Amino acid sequence: MAVITPVQPDLPQVKPESASEKPKFPPNLPVAHISNISHQKIIEGNVDEISKVIKSARDIGFFRVDLRDSKIGRRFLAAADNMFALAEDVFDLPAETKLADSFLNHGDALLGYKGLGASVVDKDGTRDNNEQYWIGCGDIDGNGRSRAIYNDVIKNKMNQLRDFIELGKTVTDRFLWIFSAILGLTPEDGDYLTKLYSHSNNSGSHVRLLKCPPKPKNAQINLQPHTDWGMLTVLFNVLGGLQIYMPEHLIGPGEEAGWKYVKPEPGMAIFNLGDAFVKWSDGELKSTIHRVAPPPGDQANWTRYSLAYFTRPDHDVLLKPLGRKMLPSVADAEYPTFKEWALRRAMAGRSDSFKQGDWEKGQGTETVMSGQARLAV
Repeated sequence: MAVITPVQPDLPQVKPESASEKPKFPPNLPVAHISNISHQKIIEGNVDEISKVIKSARDIGFFRVDLRDSKIGRRFLAAADNMFALAEDVFDLPAETKLADSFLNHGDALLGYKGLGASVVDKDGTRDNNEQYWIGCGDIDGNGRSRAIYNDVIKNKMNQLRDFIELGKTVTDRFLWIFSAILGLTPEDGDYLTKLYSHSNNSGSHVRLLKCPPKPKNAQINLQPHTDWGMLTVLFNVLGGLQIYMPEHLIGPGEEAGWKYVKPEPGMAIFNLGDAFVKWSDGELKSTIHRVAPPPGDQANWTRYSLAYFTRPDHDVLLKPLGRKMLPSVADAEYPTFKEWALRRAMAGRSDSFKQGDWEKGQGTETVMSGQARLAV
């Protein structure tokens, strides 16, 4: 199988992302108005705060969580800082070291290193502008081994990685409790949401490190428009660039539908729902299409790092309506497993084998309206 050699842009060296030194997010940009959720209030079971989460999940599938107001949240933020430091060290390694762990060499594991330009960002096959490292939670916890080999920098930080995913699981499981209640699932049910994923090699759950180098002016996309494939994503970023496609019924007076920045806020993580929730809720919960554009304003001159904890269903979990959404009329219908869903989407976006029609094959759970956002610039 061919390995894509990173395409290095002809750009000056710049500083990596730093919260204390980076330029401020520019004012007066079109931003998405998403809810800010208190993590401590979620822990306490505050009804009003839980209602905000439910409304966000039904409307747009995105919300921020303020992790500064809880003890475990502050530990999660500190663990995320360690992951940002790891990302800088990992991506500074020589290209040959990183490519030795290319995900293209690992079959259907979908773990390891993704080089610059190894995926496409549009229907014309334009290559992306990011490097990624996908580190499997099963590999981190030692519950089996994937085909990813990882380098010594990553291996030497396994304790920090383990701390990060354990905190991530504790934080996200509280939200999965809320979404289970929406679906009418109880802890005794086999489909209770916290039972549908694991930190094992039977699951695609992973830590993702991402680096976007600066791009020339007028470049539009670093990471393609997409919906996330799995359950719940927890994203940490300092520089702007994340954009979501806001439909007309969710914008404010005088605003236009289209791409809106999600402004990073100190001490907050961005949570978003993936395709699995759309399938399990029969469309009641949303997975909104989003992309990564170059950082705005003076931030565009900086390297953009981001970090995500992805919870993904176990490979054999079916993407079918669950709980109160499961009707007898569809009980015998055929549904894809999560692994089938993930492989279809992943393989369609590879630049080394991309051909006409592959872009459409990679579609997730976008509605017709937001599906148009995959073509919008």
